[in-house]
Amino acid sequence: MDKSSRFGEELRAVRADLGLSQSALAGQLGSTQRHLSFLETGRSQPTRSFLGRLCSELNLSAAQRGALFEASGFASPVSQQGNTGKDVEAALDMMQVQILDQWPYPALILDPGWNILRVNGHTRTLFGAFGLGGGAGPDNLIELLLSDHMRSMVVNWTQVCAAIYFRLRKAAEHDQKLADRLQSLRRDGMFDNVPTAITQPGAMPAIIPFTIGFPDGSRMGMTSMLGQIATAQDPVVEGFEVEMMLPVDAASQTILQTILRG
Repeated sequence: MDKSSRFGEELRAVRADLGLSQSALAGQLGSTQRHLSFLETGRSQPTRSFLGRLCSELNLSAAQRGALFEASGFASPVSQQGNTGKDVEAALDMMQVQILDQWPYPALILDPGWNILRVNGHTRTLFGAFGLGGGAGPDNLIELLLSDHMRSMVVNWTQVCAAIYFRLRKAAEHDQKLADRLQSLRRDGMFDNVPTAITQPGAMPAIIPFTIGFPDGSRMGMTSMLGQIATAQDPVVEGFEVEMMLPVDAASQTILQTILRG
């Protein structure tokens, strides 16, 4: 595929991601629909200044910026180090020390495919208490959450499964492997109960807790907060997500703290 065709495909992909027509994108860029049509069909080539305007006006991610520059034949202004690059490892170390190791509850770092890259000690303790993976559980959060053992302990699985499904769908828009895994899970019937879960009578709670039931009848509800590095310029670092778990009420906090103390 020549660079004109590659750029046209990347530009169409960006428009699709943002839900913009050629006309709407032209208006936002101060260009014309004809110009964009020529770019997408390869009849015209983008300049660096056009690419700069495109990336800044649309607030594109580092990954999108890099793909557009490379498809146009220009050197990418975005570094591509992979998960083992020196700066990427430094970013992971910073997130480990400043966030994971300071968080009083389980916390972990995920890549866009929900692979678990780093965890804190509380994560190993909690999942070890659940008998998952001899510590931190599987190397992928999907496999951990959807494991038979975990599902057997979640007392509100129908609601939790629906919440996982919608979060997974959103994440799968940006990761093909995750999208393929989602399709596989749907074929296997993992999310067949979602339509029922979202149409049950009664008001939907503001937060759906991940509620674990214990043999003594006690229950521990948890949820999580998600965070990313706001100034990341490397596509790999930009894709990292910190998941910080927390109890939803005082009773759950007491149970969780007891587990974490061992």
